[in-house]
Amino acid sequence: MNIVHIQWEFSFFGSFYATLLLPLFLLLLSIFKIKRVITIHSVVPRFSFGLNLSGFTIPKFMKVFVESIFIFLYKMIAALSDAIIVHGKSLRKLLCLDYKIKEKKVFISPYGVASQVKPSKVLAKFHEFSPKNEVILALGTLSPRKGLGVLINAFKKLALKHSSWTLVIAGGVPPYYEYYYRHLKELASSLIKQKRVIFVGEFRITDVHRLLETSKVVVFPYIYNFGASSTVTFALQHQKIVVISDLSFATDLFTDGENATLVAVPAGEKESLMPG
Repeated sequence: MNIVHIQWEFSFFGSFYATLLLPLFLLLLSIFKIKRVITIHSVVPRFSFGLNLSGFTIPKFMKVFVESIFIFLYKMIAALSDAIIVHGKSLRKLLCLDYKIKEKKVFISPYGVASQVKPSKVLAKFHEFSPKNEVILALGTLSPRKGLGVLINAFKKLALKHSSWTLVIAGGVPPYYEYYYRHLKELASSLIKQKRVIFVGEFRITDVHRLLETSKVVVFPYIYNFGASSTVTFALQHQKIVVISDLSFATDLFTDGENATLVAVPAGEKESLMPG
């Protein structure tokens, strides 16, 4: 064996703390003269550590501490790797500008989209909403960066005028985002009682196709650039109507009005996106 390829993003190896061992692993490989190639699936922009996102607040000193860890990890991984692969131009730009990684070391390999859809053999239990409903789907792990609070507030206005629409939010909740999940459920409490907003919770990968078959619109209200999204490629595979935030990683894949509707991040969120 003369080369090792590692797929990596935070929590990929279990807990966040396990990720801190990755530079040590890369160092051991380098000692044994083994080439190291690492695919980084998500890149956290440095300005995001200064954000005050709805339902997600941590003390300033903790933000500085976490940012320092991320800087250390990205720099050490870059120093100890022979090549880095990311899934788009925007992610390479983040690595180079935010973490001062040499551009010649970073290569782009876009996410692919399967040519055929294979329906799930395992039927998910979506008995909570009627198949007759028009379903707006938000798909993926619940996280503050995904702007789900913005989506819920927007759906409140839509729900007043269109009784046939249901918002389905599908995805697991990491332990460190439990309070964010509680915030979302409180925000949508009245619509949850009416079964107009439904949290499906964690689902198996075999259920992704079933979820998408049931939906009419798939929404990705991201607050800032972060990483390539497998859920976006699933929506493309199913040829669904995609509504997504107008961020640079989205424009790597989409053209407004052709294969998606690109929507600007709401003004209130833009103010919180300023660095610092």
